[in-house]
Formats: sequence, structure tokens, C-alpha cells
Amino acid sequence: MRSGRACIRGRRMSVSVVMGQLAHGATLEEVLREYPNLEQEEITQALASTAWLAYDEVYPVSHALRFLADMGVSQRVVTWLHAQGHDAIHLRDEGFQRLANGAIFPTAFCESRLILTWDLDCTAIAQCIAVCSASTRAEASCLP
Repeated sequence: MRSGRACIRGRRMSVSVVMGQLAHGATLEEVLREYPNLEQEEITQALASTAWLAYDEVYPVSHALRFLADMGVSQRVVTWLHAQGHDAIHLRDEGFQRLANGAIFPTAFCESRLILTWDLDCTAIAQCIAVCSASTRAEASCLP
């Protein structure tokens, strides 16, 4: 993986570069000439990987989900979720811009909402989840 993209094994080249070349009409031989360090087997593996990803089945959500978007999440995401029929709110819209992580989780828990966040502080998130899970809905405070 490189910058979140699948790469040719042992190379700093993303699979999408090779697939893009082939999709635009390049032959296998042309790709090998363009990238002399590549081997045919690596391109074959990239094709197999792409085929496997395309095989995934998509299951539409049959009911609306409830989301709470953290401050780092764009308002456009919330707008898109609304357009898809989901109940999504942003902390900014609720006046909770300065809410600490510890207060976001009980709020989402009380309202049965999934939290959308870019926050990578896993320890704090895990601690908040443990506290919320230990509480009952009746005991959890829905407001900070």
C-alpha cells in the first residue's frame, strides 16, 4: 500500500497506474516497455486483484441510518447522507462545536447514531466506548 492505494508487490507503483494504462488501450507489451522493471507476472497479479475487487457484491441499505458527524467531517458528507435518505447531523449544526470526545459518545449513544470522525486517537475512543457500553440508555446523558 502506498498513500492508501494498492501497489504492485515490492514496487512503489500503484495497481491503478497499470490498470489505467490497460483501460486506455495499452497492450501488455506496451506497458512492459513503458515500465521495464515490471514483469508480466506482476501485471497478471494486478489484474487478478482488480478482478477480485470488482467481484464484491453491493448490498443496499434497506433503512435509514442515523449519523453524528464530528467537526473534522465535511458538511458536504452530511448533505450527501441526507440525499441518500439517512438521518445525519453535524456537531456544528447542533451547537456542539467545542464538545469533548467524552461527551460526543454519550450523545451519539443516546440517539442511536453512528459517529463519523477522522479522529485517530484510538485509546480515547476505546475508553469512551467502554464507558458508554457500561451505561444504560436511561443513565446516559444526551446533552453535554
